[in-house]
Amino acid sequence: MQSEPINKVVLTSANITDAKSLKHVLPSVGAIYADKGYYSY
Repeated sequence: MQSEPINKVVLTSANITDAKSLKHVLPSVGAIYADKGYYSY
């Protein structure tokens, strides 16, 4: 696994979920590894 420094940041208000913001910071190719941030119903 290759690691790189963080090169993009997106700030949103508290009522915007992470899922809606990810498309702005994720790379267009390659694998993405993440955890479940919190449980929602």
